[in-house]
Amino acid sequence: MNISAIVPAAGRGTRIGGEDKPYLLLRSKPILAHTLFVLQSFDFLNEIILVVHKTKLDFCRKEIIEKYKLNKVKKIIAGGATRFDSVFNGLQQIDKKANLVFIHDGVRPFLSKEIAAEVIRGAERYKAAVAAFPCIDTLKEINEQQFVKRTLLRQKVWSIQTPQVFHCDLLIKAYEQANKEKIKAGDDAELVERIGQLVKIVQGDYRNIKITFPEDLIFAQGLGQKFR
Repeated sequence: MNISAIVPAAGRGTRIGGEDKPYLLLRSKPILAHTLFVLQSFDFLNEIILVVHKTKLDFCRKEIIEKYKLNKVKKIIAGGATRFDSVFNGLQQIDKKANLVFIHDGVRPFLSKEIAAEVIRGAERYKAAVAAFPCIDTLKEINEQQFVKRTLLRQKVWSIQTPQVFHCDLLIKAYEQANKEKIKAGDDAELVERIGQLVKIVQGDYRNIKITFPEDLIFAQGLGQKFR
């Protein structure tokens, strides 16, 4: 099985003090470097395509990829205006022999090998699989005026994470269709759902956080004791 990973890391850090999230330091290394270290250690990934902001191409090459000897990163390319555009750009660059494409956020540095492997097994069997965990809070749907419309059944609501893994031809088809219809989705799985493909949920991990807000970075500093 040939698996190409795409790591979107082109977003700007508007919710974390204006800094670029992937380059904030966590235990003396950029968050993105930690994420790539984790993916580098997975023997089932054949290559990593890193997608970053166009102003960070040289920095990433010199200060992350070369500095930390991340030789599984085969290409560093410029992202687009949105996550959709960045992943779409990445899809154009994956190995033509790849069977599966493995999408993982550049600011999720705590992914375990066990969960990654389980999501891959799900995608091998069902064509599309994502890591997720059941919501523990009561969830409310609200209207435009921020009044509650209804309470959702917590037992049927899961919080979606990455990795998200798909058969390559399936995800490319979903992105091409969305691009044609000018649809931008919140995650890759939504695009696959739009073309009628069922997506398998795989039990994720509460520690597999996406570092988005300042308090996430504080929490990550504690979890980061596992890092070298």
